Amino acid sequence: MKEIVRKKELEDIYERILARENVQIIGQAGSGKSHLQAELSKRLKGRRIIFSLNFTGIYQFSELVFRIRNCFEGAGNQNAGLDYQMRRLHQEHPAHRIQNVKSLFDYLKDLMNVLFQAGQDVVLCLEDLEFCELDELPLDELLKQFQKMSTAVN
Repeated sequence: MKEIVRKKELEDIYERILARENVQIIGQAGSGKSHLQAELSKRLKGRRIIFSLNFTGIYQFSELVFRIRNCFEGAGNQNAGLDYQMRRLHQEHPAHRIQNVKSLFDYLKDLMNVLFQAGQDVVLCLEDLEFCELDELPLDELLKQFQKMSTAVN
């Protein structure tokens, strides 16, 4: 019986994403959020560019930068038209120059512009944001930056 509920949830979330709504999947550990996200990724492949970023165990700013860049570097693999733009973005924003919140937000702003110019809708899966333990990073501001990215282009 539980499988039927998950199918209904999956279909509801899928339809909302196709309608370009922002969707948050929230639940306790072990509630199936990651499974739902994996199923959504399978269904949306080729229709949306999907990024998944896990914040568990981030204690240093450099680790956060590494994970964010690593997450978005794969965009060219999902969309051939983005490959050149993403490589150019990462040349303009090398990891060693992203050393504070301002430079991180500048990178994210430029990343958003690249994605919008490419005309691609984006699905961001942010896992365990509350487990990011960086005092110098206002998580609510980081979340706003990611929400801007997931806003529909059209």
